[in-house]
Amino acid sequence: MRLTIFGSGYVGLVTGACFAEVGNNVLCVDVDQRKVDMLKRGESPIYEPGLDELLKKNLQPHFLMNTLAVLTEVVEQNPTVAARLIEDLAEEFRTVARVSAEKLVAENPWRVAPTEFDDWLRDCVARV
Repeated sequence: MRLTIFGSGYVGLVTGACFAEVGNNVLCVDVDQRKVDMLKRGESPIYEPGLDELLKKNLQPHFLMNTLAVLTEVVEQNPTVAARLIEDLAEEFRTVARVSAEKLVAENPWRVAPTEFDDWLRDCVARV
């Protein structure tokens, strides 16, 4: 599976390293060039036991790091990539929003009127 993770803090970096360890191809994107440079050298910007070893082992075969600027440049130069990325992100957003809406309404039926939430959700999805 190919995964893209935005952010290389505790959650993103550990998650990416673990997915890479089990054979997934992971692209981790961050806006901090210093972090990206460290990670490309196999050095972790955070402390987590065993993380350095996972990064060094998987950096080449399964794990890539890049800055958001480079990703933006690739997308701008390749309209097909841009269209696919937008399509994927829109679908992810719709799924997260739908599940969140269902959970919110289920947990707070007296606070959220489903029709109001449907209107809000429709507006959000339309903007994507």
